[in-house]
Amino acid sequence: MREKYGVAIPVLLKHLQMPYSDVVKEGIARSLAVVEPEVQKAWPILVDEYRRTPMGWGIKGPGDTTEFRLGAKDGLAFALSVVVTEETLPELIALAKDRAQGESRVLLLSVLKRRRNTDPLAKQAIAELASDPELAKEIASWRK
Repeated sequence: MREKYGVAIPVLLKHLQMPYSDVVKEGIARSLAVVEPEVQKAWPILVDEYRRTPMGWGIKGPGDTTEFRLGAKDGLAFALSVVVTEETLPELIALAKDRAQGESRVLLLSVLKRRRNTDPLAKQAIAELASDPELAKEIASWRK
């Protein structure tokens, strides 16, 4: 089954970069949240899409007349938190520190939480991010 999924990864990456609705892009991004070398090699694509994807409220799909909370950025943050490697961890930390990326950054914290006791870089990042208003509550909850 794994080999069949591997065939889908290049197709998913191609479609992630296409101008689909927010809901479709979120689904594609979440489907890329797998620890596969091909997805890890596509880190620059995921980061680029994450930075470019809007946040907030908006029309999620064709025919919508009501605005909903957009989810594609969250889907991309989730994918980044799963496929991150030792080599890409510094860039993930930079994204977590970038307040322009909004609330989705909270999803990037799971990596730092998992690595906080074994990785000095993660521990330092947590200390720095603990005062960020959008992240402080999540980080404080780890102490309970």
